[in-house]
Amino acid sequence: MKTFDRKDIYSWSNAEKAKQYIRKEGYFADDLDELQKDINANSVFTLNEIKTDTAMCFIYDEGDLYAPLFLPADKVKEIKEKKWRAFKDHNEFITETQLTVGDLITIHDKTIDHDYYTMITSLDNGGIVLGGFILSSFEMLLKNYEWLDKDGKWQRFGVEE
Repeated sequence: MKTFDRKDIYSWSNAEKAKQYIRKEGYFADDLDELQKDINANSVFTLNEIKTDTAMCFIYDEGDLYAPLFLPADKVKEIKEKKWRAFKDHNEFITETQLTVGDLITIHDKTIDHDYYTMITSLDNGGIVLGGFILSSFEMLLKNYEWLDKDGKWQRFGVEE
């Protein structure tokens, strides 16, 4: 996954400082979401010219396209994604989450974008039963669910490798 720091983005307000990047590659966009999409798609173009008298100040792609935001390609950072594995058994689940049978838990189903507030009704080495109706293996929990910890942060159902 690739990301960037907002301080590295140039706009009309600091376009003069971007002149050092003329004839260098970068990403051009109208907003931050579009910028991230272009980074993900590796949609790189060469900065051809800067006009400081307009908000669409960055000219690229042989002078045919204009954009209000410019991010130099060398400012994009590669982030290594963490690798996760499912809990090995119910003992590891209890140790890592500090949760056990009878505890209330908020889970988020990522497949349908829905939250559930329920009770852990059963634990065994094969998985977990929540509220008496959601039976899931630890592998399925890691893939499809997150749980809300006591600090209000969503956590994965597994351990980082």
